[in-house]
Amino acid sequence: MSTLKVDNIQNRVGTGAPTLTYGATIPSGQDLSVGGDLTVTGNLTVSGTTTTVNTTNTTIQDSLLELNTGATGSNSNDLGLIFERGSDINVAFIWDESADKFTLGTTSAVGSATGNLTLSATGTLVANLEGSQSGGSVSATTITGSSDLAINTNTLFVDVSEDAVGMGRTSPGGPAVFGAGGNEPINCQLDVSYGGGGVSAAVPRISMMIGADENAKTRTNNTVKEFRIASPHYSNSEEPVLFAMATNNATDNILQFGHGTGSANTPTLIRFKVNSSTTVTSNTNNPNLSLEGITQHGGSDTHYGRLEINNLGFSEDNQGTYSDSVSGAIDFDLAQATCFTRAVSGTITAFNLRNVDLGVNRVQTATFFLSCSADRTVTASNGVSVNGGSAQDLRFSGGGDQTLKANKVNIITIIIQTDSGNNTRIFATLVDDL
Repeated sequence: MSTLKVDNIQNRVGTGAPTLTYGATIPSGQDLSVGGDLTVTGNLTVSGTTTTVNTTNTTIQDSLLELNTGATGSNSNDLGLIFERGSDINVAFIWDESADKFTLGTTSAVGSATGNLTLSATGTLVANLEGSQSGGSVSATTITGSSDLAINTNTLFVDVSEDAVGMGRTSPGGPAVFGAGGNEPINCQLDVSYGGGGVSAAVPRISMMIGADENAKTRTNNTVKEFRIASPHYSNSEEPVLFAMATNNATDNILQFGHGTGSANTPTLIRFKVNSSTTVTSNTNNPNLSLEGITQHGGSDTHYGRLEINNLGFSEDNQGTYSDSVSGAIDFDLAQATCFTRAVSGTITAFNLRNVDLGVNRVQTATFFLSCSADRTVTASNGVSVNGGSAQDLRFSGGGDQTLKANKVNIITIIIQTDSGNNTRIFATLVDDL
């Protein structure tokens, strides 16, 4: 016996399958199930709340997909794709309406979510990118561009127009301004280092460390900073030859060439080309090499320490004038000068010499040009102290106290000599008839 079927579409009862005629409508509340293929040759409009597709693969011929169609006014919903991952947290690729940016990452939101979606973690996009980067950060093996490149604002700036790289500032084309407006430091560091022998791609190793901590590996402590410059070794299999090094700490700033630089295992030869037909080393055409230091003492006096190599001779700045009147115990700083000029108004009871080189087998001299309006006495007994040590006798060649003659230029030369046994002796000579 055939199955009796009720055809709600045609309002009839019979044994055949329900049929759809042109313009037929399925009554509200009635479902339609299609067991085979369904081909719609016209437009398909779905007016329900949710469209569920349970196919294994979906193919779409459309070139463009429009989301949020029919929206009017200001949009308040994030737009994009949410990927369901089962027991793992979902991921999303969306247009973030509140930020006006595309973003991707993990989210607990599902496809029915509306409004501003929350991404719990930012995702990573692996791709080859082309275009202009402004803002944000970039991590890449190679960055190629034709315009200026700024990394972390002022940390590293590549200036295309100046063919220059600036560290700590965005104007690398000219010299850095240090101490402008109150001696504020410029946080500038360049570390190019290598820790072993050998070559890479037949390129000799070159080592330069500027503004780094001791050993030029980091820049984190407040104890010691150093700077190193090296040249490639003549043999490609060897480490660079470190020929210059500067070290500074809370008390010293030391510049070394060859000595103390570690890998400089051969003497460092320094050459200067001076006073040739095309080279002038100063506007006076006199000093060939000048080493100078300036120290501001109390009051208005500025004291200079200076050594000049002038042609084949040596010259040094004199400190003081014949109008600087002194008497009693007099202090002289040999770190500033070793030639001094003074007017003597009374007995000189002691020469207190500071910053004298007392190294083994060293000799240092101090020369004093002294004038006086009347004869003055220079006390020999306990007449000198060196670097704050105990008073010692001034050993004049004539012995005993000495007399400075009036209206003459008197020259006293004190010689401090330390022998190989670290014993220090002090000698003095007086020329009193100039």
